[in-house]
Amino acid sequence: MVACMTISLFESYEEQMSYFVDTTKVNLLPMTNGRGAFFKELGNWFRDYSSDDISEHVSYILPNPAQGLSFPTAKDVLSAALSMHLDSDRAEEEAITLLLEFGLSPEKAGQPVVSLSGGELLLLNFAKAKAMLPTVNRLVACSPVNWLNRNRYQYWESLVSFYADSKKNVDVALLRGEPFPDNDDDGKEIFSQQEDSRNLQWKLFIDNPLVVFPEIRFPTYHPQSCLQFVSNEKELNLISPALITGDNGIGKSILAKVMAGVIKPANGVATSLSANGNGSARLIFQDAIDQVFGMSIDAHMDWVFQFDSTKAKAAKSIYSTIERSLRETLHDSHFAGLSALGEAGKRSTLLQAKICLVAERIASLPPLIVLDEPGWGLSKSVSRFFIAEVCKQAHENGAAVVIISHQPMWWDGLIRSHVHLEKQDNSNILLSVQEDG
Repeated sequence: MVACMTISLFESYEEQMSYFVDTTKVNLLPMTNGRGAFFKELGNWFRDYSSDDISEHVSYILPNPAQGLSFPTAKDVLSAALSMHLDSDRAEEEAITLLLEFGLSPEKAGQPVVSLSGGELLLLNFAKAKAMLPTVNRLVACSPVNWLNRNRYQYWESLVSFYADSKKNVDVALLRGEPFPDNDDDGKEIFSQQEDSRNLQWKLFIDNPLVVFPEIRFPTYHPQSCLQFVSNEKELNLISPALITGDNGIGKSILAKVMAGVIKPANGVATSLSANGNGSARLIFQDAIDQVFGMSIDAHMDWVFQFDSTKAKAAKSIYSTIERSLRETLHDSHFAGLSALGEAGKRSTLLQAKICLVAERIASLPPLIVLDEPGWGLSKSVSRFFIAEVCKQAHENGAAVVIISHQPMWWDGLIRSHVHLEKQDNSNILLSVQEDG
């Protein structure tokens, strides 16, 4: 058994991060309050930094696992952690062993960390926490399985067992309702806004898009690789909102970037057709908080549409409609999740950043909006209310919606189409339309 395992539940990302800072003494810089607040806090960090502030050595996992990794490759991350108690040669050997132990192939050792999927980043954090075990007193983990496919929860349980064997504490910080091993909550609820989210038919044209990842020579060598998305049908007839599922690292986010034109395939196409016409989708990445680029939410909105007053007005109207509806819904339900929206009239929370990004994309009237893990950083109920309102606004403006998620049960009652990705071999990924329930 773990010496002491505690699970703390929070209603919002901001509350969860406040707990993390108080527990670990690791300060995180604000990302949604503007450049002034960011650099002020950075200055305070440099001024006040002292190892005396840290009461004990801890390993930790953040809600965004990329934030816990500061070296360019997976091998560098693990070797640095292992070198705290092993010589350099032994550390490099053990790094490869750890990758395998936590479900990552040896080929990932030299791959740039920035190119790993969200789930792979989280597994790398697990391996790092195991590497640090001899030199720390406990583990603090925020949302430690949120980015994982359920068949990979075993790696979290394995990590916990290592800390248990060493009689070291594990503190877990969860957002209310988010997935966790042995959680009996199946996520099934009825969408109170379902009647407002009318369905919208759309098409995905998929003609074997081939994505080539070029050879990397610096800082470490990584060979060229490729990924091709194939389908038995070149035209998929779907109904919005649609769900895309698949294992960690299979290429869901890569497909989303191809659909959005962020990645240009070497061959083939993946485009969408809806009431707004044919073309590329608009994408909101799972680590949404970084997409305001350190600006305040209001400043970001003004910056995006500084040369188009019509779209600026539309985006602000959509934002106001979504936030107002969420406040009313949460207030009428006497739901504690109102903390995710912060104070009325002040826009600074993760949820408000997500609303801003959604409103910006809906206002541009694309054929499709892709939400990559939209529940990240939100409690289950807030996520469901938020997505229902997003679908309503998107459909009213002619845009279809796709959700990429490892928690399909969260969206029961809303999803109308389901596309699953399955690996055929090392480079071919098959898309198939699922007939759920």
